[in-house]
Amino acid sequence: MVKKLFRHELQAYWRVLLPVWGLLMGISVLGRLIQLFENDTVGYGIVRTSAITFYVVAVAVSLLFPFVFAIMRYYRNLFTGEGYLSFTLPVTPFQHILVKVTAALTVQLLTIAVCAVSLVLITFGDVFAELMKAVGYLIPYIYHQVGWGMNLPFFALEGLVLVVVAYVSETLLYYACISIGQTSKKNRVLAAVGVYFGYYFVRQVLGTIAIIIGTIVVWEPLFDWVRAHEFQATHIALCGLTVFYALLSVAYFAISHTIIRKRLNLE
Repeated sequence: MVKKLFRHELQAYWRVLLPVWGLLMGISVLGRLIQLFENDTVGYGIVRTSAITFYVVAVAVSLLFPFVFAIMRYYRNLFTGEGYLSFTLPVTPFQHILVKVTAALTVQLLTIAVCAVSLVLITFGDVFAELMKAVGYLIPYIYHQVGWGMNLPFFALEGLVLVVVAYVSETLLYYACISIGQTSKKNRVLAAVGVYFGYYFVRQVLGTIAIIIGTIVVWEPLFDWVRAHEFQATHIALCGLTVFYALLSVAYFAISHTIIRKRLNLE
């Protein structure tokens, strides 16, 4: 049943994202066609600049839209009238949340891939060749300047894992805020927004306090150690942040799960 639910979740994404992706690809192809008529006239400069602007906006919207839709999907599917149907399925609250966040991550990764293809389309030809040449120069330059050797692939892998875990954590944070907001008797959406901003304020205050204390107490010896152990410090930072976001993800997941299981309040 979980597989069917996951497939149904993806189908809900496809219905709204395929037009967005299609529009992005169309703008990419149009932008490439405009480049075929390159000239020095003012009119062409305006058209080309407009095409590039539209493309940048389309990429930004394409990357942001899946995340926004994931939040809307979680709220509508579990806490509105749709929830009466969703919770009649032989699926536990744990599985509902897991399917939601897994589908959101899957679609976001696919969207990044679509944006990459659109970049290839709009730069296809001489521009793409120059872009690849620049990348070819940049990688050896970074390797020469940084000189991290075999550490570099591990840094890239750790960074990728960190980005994925951070995205999951941020998604689950919104899920948790929505879940807490639904415990309110009225103005539940407004309550969820208030919970998010309240949490964000507290997190910023605690983070600032931690930085101040760290600067006063351990800054000098820590800085000296980092300079002496650059590779180890980078690995520790990446892995430490990954663990931190993973723990936050578990906490956010537990909040949403507990509220859905024990304090579900459908509209």
